[in-house]
Amino acid sequence: MKKAYVLVGLLALGLIFVTGTSLSESNDKVTICHIPPGNPGNAHSITISVNALPAHMAHGDAMGACDECTLETDPECFCDLYPDHPECG
Repeated sequence: MKKAYVLVGLLALGLIFVTGTSLSESNDKVTICHIPPGNPGNAHSITISVNALPAHMAHGDAMGACDECTLETDPECFCDLYPDHPECG
């Protein structure tokens, strides 16, 4: 399962380059939906170094800003958005 998260992270990095977003233009930062391990109801958007992206993707975070629904407020919506999250199995 961890390999899948790492693969998703690497694919996400590839997408950044393919879509034309150069790291020098974005100051090496990306916005993610950070889903704290053990506290998925506290999902929130953060901007991180692109170097930290694989580690965040490996524990279930998602590319882009968080949507309105969270695991606590609307589990069905949340799991539709993040089907690979451990709480959505």
